Amino acid sequence: MKPLIGAGEPAEDAAVFDNAALRSLPGDLAGEAAAVRESLSAVETGDDKRATDLLSTIPRKSPYSQWRMFIRGLIDWYRGDAAKADEAFSRLDQDRRPARIAATLAEAKQGPAAKAPNPGTAFVRSVLIERPALKEARDILLKKEIIPAEIRSDVLIGPERLDALIGFCKTHRQFEPRLVAALGDEVISRLFQMTFVDLYERGIKEIPGPPHDPKHTLRSYFYYEQFQDSDANSDRLLERYLADELPKNQQLSPVIRGAIAAQFHFSRAMEGIATLSQSPFAQIGVDPFGDYTDLEEQITCWLEAATQSFPKFERAHQERAKWIRQFSEDPEMDKDYRAYWAVTLAEAMEEWSEGLPDSIEPRLWLVDYYLENEDLDLAQPHVDWLGKSRHADPRVRATRWKWCLLEAMRLCRRKAWLGQVAEQLDQAEACWPSWLSRTWFGYLRAALALRQGDTEQYQQRRADARAAFDAGAGPDADLADAVMILGAAQRMRVPSADLKPLRGPVDAAAKNASALSSTTLLLAGSFFYDLHRTGLLYPAYRMHGGKFADELLSRIQSTAACKKVLELDAPGWPAICWLSARTMFSETYQLKFPAGLQKAGSKLDPDLTAALELQAILHIPRLYRKPRQLPALVQRVRAAADAQTDPFQRHWFNTLVRDGETTNTGDTAREDSFRKMFGRVVGGGDPDGESDEDDSFYADDVDEDTFDPHCDCDHCTRARERLGIPHPSREDDGNKDVDERTPPTMRFDSADAPFGQSPAPVNLDPNVEPPPPSTPAPRAKFEVDPERRRNRPKNPTKKRKSR
Repeated sequence: MKPLIGAGEPAEDAAVFDNAALRSLPGDLAGEAAAVRESLSAVETGDDKRATDLLSTIPRKSPYSQWRMFIRGLIDWYRGDAAKADEAFSRLDQDRRPARIAATLAEAKQGPAAKAPNPGTAFVRSVLIERPALKEARDILLKKEIIPAEIRSDVLIGPERLDALIGFCKTHRQFEPRLVAALGDEVISRLFQMTFVDLYERGIKEIPGPPHDPKHTLRSYFYYEQFQDSDANSDRLLERYLADELPKNQQLSPVIRGAIAAQFHFSRAMEGIATLSQSPFAQIGVDPFGDYTDLEEQITCWLEAATQSFPKFERAHQERAKWIRQFSEDPEMDKDYRAYWAVTLAEAMEEWSEGLPDSIEPRLWLVDYYLENEDLDLAQPHVDWLGKSRHADPRVRATRWKWCLLEAMRLCRRKAWLGQVAEQLDQAEACWPSWLSRTWFGYLRAALALRQGDTEQYQQRRADARAAFDAGAGPDADLADAVMILGAAQRMRVPSADLKPLRGPVDAAAKNASALSSTTLLLAGSFFYDLHRTGLLYPAYRMHGGKFADELLSRIQSTAACKKVLELDAPGWPAICWLSARTMFSETYQLKFPAGLQKAGSKLDPDLTAALELQAILHIPRLYRKPRQLPALVQRVRAAADAQTDPFQRHWFNTLVRDGETTNTGDTAREDSFRKMFGRVVGGGDPDGESDEDDSFYADDVDEDTFDPHCDCDHCTRARERLGIPHPSREDDGNKDVDERTPPTMRFDSADAPFGQSPAPVNLDPNVEPPPPSTPAPRAKFEVDPERRRNRPKNPTKKRKSR
């Protein structure tokens, strides 16, 4: 909201919120207006002392003395000291804006008036009183009641009482519709708590349901879920409600209908993820019955349906992106499958950005994706939007810098464009982020000279870059120097013939990583961490980055060794953050945080260690049960967030706190114990303990594309599907529709329900027929490449080499 200048409003008051009016003031008044603005911002953040100090320079006879008095009263108003606030507000000039604002604030804290309040007062009351009260009431309602096994006498409704209540409802429905609706809801609620199916079915047949479920179909789904062997009936009821009754329900607005459907699709998906997380077989990487890949496909479809039914459902967008990302970044997945999931993730991010235009996360991802694929036209709108945003994420403010840098790299594709590269590099240097090391920039200049064929200038610039980076590191900086010039050369499109001598030192170091000093690994790891957090990884990094990371990880397993590494003169913590960014401290189902880092890091930098451990927990793709240490870690990181001086690290801490608070909980101790037992049998150790076992235990040495045409084993089936060759006995069957869905049962969790626009007026009179159903207008959908749809792999989740 932005206030408007009123007729005859003094320029001094308008300058508090209008930049043009501020520029029109003389110098002394402009300074006082700026102090008032800054003081109001301090009050907003809760820094009352700073707000008061800023006002101390305003003299008593200044036009801004009214604002000084108002802000002092505003501080008391926020603190709940009504007497002091009223005393300050009473001294304000009634013809000035501060007095008008004070009157609105004072009126908002009074009881509800007989007549409708003015819009300003209504807004303040909504923020100050109604929203906290609604939240408190909602929290109370979400508390689960414990129903005893035996049916209480006050709940029991027998056939005679039910007949009497049904007769009462029929008699009085026309005259007391609200009373009858409330009474009917109470009757059905009590029948729901009992296990007499005949009474329940009679009750729902005679008593109309609430506006969102007039035929009690949804309630019946939950009712039959309580009984064994009722999955088919429950699923049939839910499908009928979602596919038929809900779309035709004209008592609800289209937004509410979409929100309800989205909640159920989302709940199905989350229950499916929980099923995978709780399975003792899946947690040790075994799929004995071949069911998990089918469930993974269904989860993908449910999450897509949730985001499309209600585009403003941010939690569904987040979970969908998280779910797809684990496939697109799975190192055990074939290249073609990873490419498919990368495009699918781009579609999901586009839908997220369209549904919630103010969300930063999808726009940042899309800028990186489009610039990486040189789709400048698609990236431009997101870059422009992020450039105008004042979001706290430092990566948002670095968008223009990254655009210039990637544009310089793109121009290196052709020799005719090389003359424009230097200008783009100059622009990138001018807006280089303060939280990012400038070390790599000199190597980019050197790589440009090499791309232009100027060997002498290349040698000089590389020497200058090495001299600026060395800082006494000596030979320990050789690896960092080698990977920086190799990364810069690859990014600047240096020809293969010139790249070959640059690969030699890096390949030699990767082959003999155990001989490298810890300082060498830390210096290189610090550079790799910058590449990770800016999304500028070069192609060759995938070949050797993992080898250096594995070696560094092995050196921080024990407490003594980790302490030696972190106490070196080289920057050790950025390299440790690099390992965390590579998700090396977590697996699909469990945490692998090194015990040595946990003990040594807690003494050297406890806040950063807690943040790294929290990030490792959040990196577990299929985390369902909240670990015991998670609440303490969230509290520790929250307390340390504001103390971080580095803007990127401060935002990273706050992001970890937000994600940690939304992590699901679950009681899976029994399954977890069974998983540990199985892990000791199959893997020879405790899955949660420290282990040096090679991750290739389940690797299949058989050639992936070798198969028997008539064999039905898993390996031959996967090979045929990967090559697009049908089974000889099924050649006439055609391809199975990949979007076919057979949803399992689910449980509705109202705590995750999305909230949208207010519903349309609801007809509460059961005797009044609802208006005839109408076909809602189709929602604009993100266009999907039809060619990619036709070439989609069969069963894209049946992909891993070492299932």
